[in-house]
Amino acid sequence: MQPNIFWGSCVATAAFLFFTTPALADIGFKQVSIGQSQGLGGKDVPTLEISPLWGLTISFIKTNELVQQARISDPARVLVDFDSPLAGSSEPRVSQLGAPGRSQGGAAVIYLRQIGDPFKLPTRLTAKAKKSSKLPLTIITIDRSNQRKLYQFLLVLGKDTKYSAVEVVPDSFFARPVVAAPALPPIDVADLFAKGLVLATQKNMIVPASPLDQRLQALQSTLRRGTTLEAAAQQTGVPMRIVQQIMQLKP
Repeated sequence: MQPNIFWGSCVATAAFLFFTTPALADIGFKQVSIGQSQGLGGKDVPTLEISPLWGLTISFIKTNELVQQARISDPARVLVDFDSPLAGSSEPRVSQLGAPGRSQGGAAVIYLRQIGDPFKLPTRLTAKAKKSSKLPLTIITIDRSNQRKLYQFLLVLGKDTKYSAVEVVPDSFFARPVVAAPALPPIDVADLFAKGLVLATQKNMIVPASPLDQRLQALQSTLRRGTTLEAAAQQTGVPMRIVQQIMQLKP
């Protein structure tokens, strides 16, 4: 009888994987930044869809904050739960070792589940608000320094999504990598001096075949051989102020 039990267990396990794997493959994560969730810089409130099949999980683990309050405009249509009791407003965040950190009590994860048959609660919502598929969600947290933070989300009900969990992460998670500016092409000193020498001649700044003109022509040839500007000027006896004036000439 032992072999029968063994094979039966394998068949059952295979059947379980066969039916559940495709559905589980559609579950993913979504990340929103702290700045976006707090509306900093005029950013729009993040929109989060709640799958009627999986619900939605909102995590503040990566922000190292604890949840104090979570309120939905229409609690009759969305069930709210937490991974731990909510953090008290007067409870300091001290770890077991006495260092600043997570307190023993306090929620960091919020679970939202859309209710199929909404409860009949005495809300003050208008008829239009009760029919809307969008519900504002307000969350208040407390950080390591006991500072309270306000988060706003817009929940959309009854829509299939590709994620079942949302992580609130620091803005640095979305920081764009610094791209180095493209390097400028190297300056061809010899070509630049040659163009300036032509302009100086055209502007009658240099007398053709004069001693200065001969030294400038020699300087140009020296630059063509790869000699630096300073060394070429020194070898040909041309003052650097004259060389710089020639190279700064514009058409």
